[in-house]
Amino acid sequence: MSQIEQQFDVRNKEDSPSCYLGNFYKRDDKGNIHVSSTKHIKEVLRQFAKQCGEVRKQSIPVRTAKHPETDQSSCLNAEETQQFQHIIGVCQWLVVAGRFDINHAVSSLSRFSIAPQKRHLELAREIMGHLRKNPKRRHWINPLPPNVPSDCEVIAIKEDFGYQHSCFQEEIDPRFPTPLSSELEITIFVDADHGHDKVTGRSIAGLLRFVGSTPVMWSSKRQSSMQTSTFRAEFTALKKAVEEATAIRYCLRSMGVKVEKPTPICVDNMSVVLNASNPGSTLNKKAIMLLRHCTREHVANDAIEIRKIESEQNCSDPMTKALNSTNLHGFFYEIQSN
Repeated sequence: MSQIEQQFDVRNKEDSPSCYLGNFYKRDDKGNIHVSSTKHIKEVLRQFAKQCGEVRKQSIPVRTAKHPETDQSSCLNAEETQQFQHIIGVCQWLVVAGRFDINHAVSSLSRFSIAPQKRHLELAREIMGHLRKNPKRRHWINPLPPNVPSDCEVIAIKEDFGYQHSCFQEEIDPRFPTPLSSELEITIFVDADHGHDKVTGRSIAGLLRFVGSTPVMWSSKRQSSMQTSTFRAEFTALKKAVEEATAIRYCLRSMGVKVEKPTPICVDNMSVVLNASNPGSTLNKKAIMLLRHCTREHVANDAIEIRKIESEQNCSDPMTKALNSTNLHGFFYEIQSN
């Protein structure tokens, strides 16, 4: 701190930070820290109501079966376009700050920012209405592993790959510091909604990564190419999860955190689990075959572990599609209570 103070002005150096980039950090009586953007959201809504009028409260950020890509309404004028872009810009930052319950809705509308249409503005205002009804959502910083409900069967398959991937070695930098803490479990949930885009046929991939029970990375993204089967869409999403697992394992080790256990990656497609974990399965398509080999070498060397989990317990499901109020709030409550 003495060296830092020689170069920078340091405020409240003896206190824990309470606010950073619009997020507020609060420690409860038990010592747990929760992260929220409540004050930032309320201020955004206040300014928006002053400029564009108040929005109606909405239980969900986007209604089920709504597909912005199929809209044929007229284009917005310059003022309405600016309003749409303002909403998307604000919501994109809120997604980064931790409001991953609106991730899918914001991602679906973001690609129309250049030339939005009237129906797109209505959907964007519905996201603001959802924030108005649910401004206090937060997530906890919790080092304990995430809870798996007792009524949810998790299947983990471990096969002997022999020498098939014996040359693979996980990247370990010799300059990594010696771990000074116990191991933090990494858990990744991944899912794909096959053919979600009604115009291009492309699938939506969703991903949610935990360190302990703390969500640290979330993503809802349209895949770059059209996949002709659910299996291909799910396996492509799995490859992204493997990359995320590799990155977070390296990052934690570089900070002196112990990482030895395989990282569980939970998917809800049994065919993907079998093809990633079974050395006897074969694939003919070159692109999927390469994805399979990339995944298998991490499985074979205990860097990751592919698990089958039921769709109803897959926390990445809200990142791939619009859900009804009961399912959406159920997923968010489950994440918040871990």
